[in-house]
Amino acid sequence: MAYLTEESNISGTIVGRAITNGGVYEKFAQIFTANRDYTLQAIALFLAAFTPPLNTTGGIYSVSGGEPNAKLEDFTATATKGVGSGQEETIVLDSPLELSEGIQYAIVIDQPASDFFYVGYLHEAGSSYPDGVGLWRISSSWSAISNNNDWYFKTLSAFSLTPTPSNEATGTILFPTLSWVVD
Repeated sequence: MAYLTEESNISGTIVGRAITNGGVYEKFAQIFTANRDYTLQAIALFLAAFTPPLNTTGGIYSVSGGEPNAKLEDFTATATKGVGSGQEETIVLDSPLELSEGIQYAIVIDQPASDFFYVGYLHEAGSSYPDGVGLWRISSSWSAISNNNDWYFKTLSAFSLTPTPSNEATGTILFPTLSWVVD
């Protein structure tokens, strides 16, 4: 499937922070604002694992009071590369999610069941995402990442490469025509 990037924060220097089973950071979150109404199909995050491949869970949440609130959709994130060679990983949602323009949502990554799990974030204060904040959860409390940093992320909607409309029975592609009436 082809995807169209809707929101993103991908420029800058990537520095990893570990979520460990029973460790200091319980969860990571990135709040984003939908720039239009669209169907969220997938997200992309920069991930690496201490011993890849490693899966962990996460979800897309509603936002209330500047923090993740209610989970709207689940996903499983897989880091296929090791620490020091992490990469952008595309994570397909369990079910597509309809987003509304101007509404804030949060991408949340949970602690793995075991082992280390890294998530990349942008180290440079000048490269922060303007329409949301990067968070981490410590001792059951959400806090903004220091120095105005945000997580590396993309939100992705479906993009069809199939021309439409078409007549599938004959394989003929039907192109729309432009017409007008002069009064």
